[in-house]
Amino acid sequence: MLVPVTTGRHSEVDWLYYGVRRFLPEAWEHFRNGVPPEDRNGDLLAAHARLLGHPDAEVRLRAAPRPVCLGGQRGVSGGVRLDLSGPPINAWELSRVWPDARLRIFGGSGHKGNDAMAEELIRALDAFARA
Repeated sequence: MLVPVTTGRHSEVDWLYYGVRRFLPEAWEHFRNGVPPEDRNGDLLAAHARLLGHPDAEVRLRAAPRPVCLGGQRGVSGGVRLDLSGPPINAWELSRVWPDARLRIFGGSGHKGNDAMAEELIRALDAFARA
């Protein structure tokens, strides 16, 4: 089960790293302060990319995101209606090109989800384990 779904599109990256700062100013400030002072008023993503390409392994390690890779053919693609960083349109569009996936959009909560999403996740994982 993929919840939330993000694709890395320019519109998502722009929203997540620049637009969402209106709602999470302290998190955005932490992100901004993660680059050298001379880069803080410029392209923050490019500055972080430079850190990821730095010759010092410690610098790269501190800058590296912690990715999660999931595989499999059958699945459940889910979205949370009010998720600012993983908008439900991603789950919807993924379900249109993943023929063996079932789409679920959960209302009434943000990125952390809600009880209905947790219950669906457990049902889906139980079904996958039985298959």
